[in-house]
Amino acid sequence: MTILIAHRSADHAFLAADSVRWDLKQQRNLAPVSKIHLAGSRSAVALGGVNIDRTRLADLLVSARQAGEGFADAARRITPELFAETRGIMTRERISGEQRVISLYAETGPQGCTIACHRLPEDSIEAVGSFDFHGPDRRWLFGQAAAAIRQHHRGGQIALDELTMDLIGRAAARYPRHVGFPAMMLMLRRDGTQILRQDMDIATWTGPLPDFTVGLDL
Repeated sequence: MTILIAHRSADHAFLAADSVRWDLKQQRNLAPVSKIHLAGSRSAVALGGVNIDRTRLADLLVSARQAGEGFADAARRITPELFAETRGIMTRERISGEQRVISLYAETGPQGCTIACHRLPEDSIEAVGSFDFHGPDRRWLFGQAAAAIRQHHRGGQIALDELTMDLIGRAAARYPRHVGFPAMMLMLRRDGTQILRQDMDIATWTGPLPDFTVGLDL
C-alpha cells in the first residue's frame, strides 16, 4: 500500500506519491516506480493499492480518458476486471492477502479543478474537497497530516511539496516495506500550467518551490 496525497482548490489540483511497490509475482519490492500518470495536458491519475497490476490499470485508464471516456465510467469498467484477474492468479498460486486499489483522478479546466477518488473493493467514487491522504494506515496518516499541515502552514500558505516530503518520510520510517522515496509530485493549474517534480529523495531535496505553494486557511 502506497502513500497518495491530494489537494484541490478552485485554482489547482495537486497529486503526490511515493515510489515503492510490492510485486505479487516476484514477492519483492520494486522501486522506484511511477504512481502518477498524465492523461493529457490537464488531467492525471495517481494509483495506489495492493495485489492488483497498477501499471496496467494506469495504462488502461489513461487510454480510456484520452479516448474521451469519463473517469468514473472507465474506473468502474476497467478496475473490477483487473481485480478479478489478480484474484484468479492469487487463488491459483495460493497467495493470500487483501486486495485494494485507490485511484485519484485530477482534472483542470476553465470551469475549475476537480479530484475524484475511486476505491475498490467498495466501488465508491467521491469528490475530494480539499486534502485527501491514503496509506497503509489511513487513520494514522490523517493524524500525521494534521500535525504536518500545522507545522508547515506559514502566513496563510503551505508548500505542498514540502508537506509531501515530510509525510512520506514519516510513513517510510513507520512502514519501510510499503513506503519509500523518491517522491513524485504534480501540480495542475486551472490556467493549463503543469509542474512536475520527480525523483525527489532526501539527498536531492533542495527545498520547496513557489509553484507548489498555495493559499490555505486553517
